[in-house]
Amino acid sequence: GMLGRYVCCHLGTNGYMTYIANRGDDLEMRFLKPMFELGRSRFSFYSPRDRDSMAEVIADADLVINMTGKYYETKHLIEKEGFPYLDYTTNY
Repeated sequence: GMLGRYVCCHLGTNGYMTYIANRGDDLEMRFLKPMFELGRSRFSFYSPRDRDSMAEVIADADLVINMTGKYYETKHLIEKEGFPYLDYTTNY
């Protein structure tokens, strides 16, 4: 997310070894790779419903910063015919 981008930028510029977990596609994390020196970041995928995959991501970490938010891409208003005439739609 927006806040996680700046936290990763700060950790990367200070040379920390960072393990970054993601629920989505590899292309969603691609913009984070230039923030780190070669070998100072590890990107891994996990499922929030599988405790073993979460334990694997944070197994050898000294500090864990949870920046995981709600999992939706966009949320916007759409028009309806009945009252209240506006509704939210979420694209997953």
